[in-house]
Amino acid sequence: MALNKLIALYSYLKAKQLRKQGTYNRKTLKCFLRAWRLDSNQRYLVEYIKYRRDLGKVISSSLANKLQAIWSQLSAKDQALMTAFLAEIQAKPVLLADDQATLIPAALASKRVEFLSEQQRLMLSIYTEQGHWRAALANVLQQCASKEGICVVGNAGIMKRSGLGAKIDSAALVVRFNAFQEGEQRLADLGEKCQMWCVTASFKVALNTNIQWLIVIGPELQYRLADWSYFAAFRQHGIPVITIPLQIWRQLVAELQAPPSAGVTVLAFFYSLLGSWSGVSVAGFGALSQVRSSYHYMNTKNKASQRHNWLGEQRLIERWRHEGLRSLHE
Repeated sequence: MALNKLIALYSYLKAKQLRKQGTYNRKTLKCFLRAWRLDSNQRYLVEYIKYRRDLGKVISSSLANKLQAIWSQLSAKDQALMTAFLAEIQAKPVLLADDQATLIPAALASKRVEFLSEQQRLMLSIYTEQGHWRAALANVLQQCASKEGICVVGNAGIMKRSGLGAKIDSAALVVRFNAFQEGEQRLADLGEKCQMWCVTASFKVALNTNIQWLIVIGPELQYRLADWSYFAAFRQHGIPVITIPLQIWRQLVAELQAPPSAGVTVLAFFYSLLGSWSGVSVAGFGALSQVRSSYHYMNTKNKASQRHNWLGEQRLIERWRHEGLRSLHE
């Protein structure tokens, strides 16, 4: 028994290390699973379920039953997250404690609206309106692609002295990521237009009322992200907050064996809505040039995350270019 607990702990710590490194594959999954099977610690079960979800897998009915059997042992934070996972498969809802700190949109759907705070109601709209927003986004993308086009602009160092600003701003829809910065000194390279802002879940986003759309990048985060407080201001100003469908994330993880970068994730999402690369162009992605440059245009000290499979993403972008995705760096 004691030996099993030690092996379980070793497997769990190994799995956590692999996940932190961005190793998203069956090896890491087996380490989480081994820990739970050797020691029926509720923490191991929760972490196994969470990692399966990181791979793009919804909770199975078997795991849902096991989870509900230990429900009272879970922390309020874990209960909120697992409630969202259960909602994702439309499992029988489990009573969620009246916790004013809970901000996971899908978890809030299990609570009575009159008991929600104003902030929670704003977060709930991310869950209830998501289908309508995605349909509207698909229409906007199709209209823009058929006119002056869509330009997806990354922050790679290859934008320095690119002189692409005017060409970027000529697009009907300009999409940017995380810490892009506006300013006259950067107009020649970056342009100034931005209707759609795409941010990762870890990015501490500040309100930008000039945008029309906000996309939060990750594995269908309306069921996964615990802290949505940074996005409440956007909803107060009526800005739709779009999440990435889980199947998009799952397909990318299966191909890359790592968490996909924001740029690749958004491109894959757009392709799923458009059905082709017609009218879509890209700039500011490191994979678009063989010339060595700094990782980030605005902050040369920023380093590329080692959690991503950059070589795999370069091959993926090359394939998309052969299929019709246009690079402004050509």
